Amino acid sequence: SRSGLLSAVSLSDPPDPPEPEPEHDDVATGPGKDAEPEGLSATVGHNLKRIRSRQGLSLERLAKGAGVSRAMISQIELGRSVPTIALLWKVARALGVPFAALTSDGHQGKTYNLNGPEVLSGKKVASIWSRLLGKEIRHPEEDLNAFEVQFRQQAPAWSAFDFRLMFQGYRERGFVAEDGDLATLTKLLGHPPRRYEDFAREMAESWQGVAEPELAGSRR
Repeated sequence: SRSGLLSAVSLSDPPDPPEPEPEHDDVATGPGKDAEPEGLSATVGHNLKRIRSRQGLSLERLAKGAGVSRAMISQIELGRSVPTIALLWKVARALGVPFAALTSDGHQGKTYNLNGPEVLSGKKVASIWSRLLGKEIRHPEEDLNAFEVQFRQQAPAWSAFDFRLMFQGYRERGFVAEDGDLATLTKLLGHPPRRYEDFAREMAESWQGVAEPELAGSRR
């Protein structure tokens, strides 16, 4: 754990000299050691161009308002330069938007239900594997009464009962997608969510590909 980490630096060692402060706001180009991840550069560039276009601002007008060059704004929008935090603050103030509006990927503060295109129960999942593997696969049918009793030792009785009902619902009825869930996931993924059976079939085929060479080697 982090609490167990010990520093290897002796208290008698002199501290490293502080790095010099930049004399002016600039952008870092190329994969320098302090450069932000490439994905963040693309996110900032996309957000900057979208907000600027929505506000009807030209590159020249935004650059003048932020006190930077037009070329710098253009390079940031193209994702070719990594702006410093100070520079982003200038641009955000010029646009009249929060700092996070430039750095957020649009998912901040949002939650998404991860559901597939079909409802799955414990018995249905077992039947899928039985068909693919050619042998009977049974769902364990956990003892939810025992689960509730054990849970009451660590939580209030009402909470244990609530969790028991929740797990019982998942086992018997499966995870039911809400209206709009699949459309939202399709938009996020760029393609429709695949069925669990397709995933199971892919896994079963990969296991078969591994098992065949091992069987062939054991027969030699």
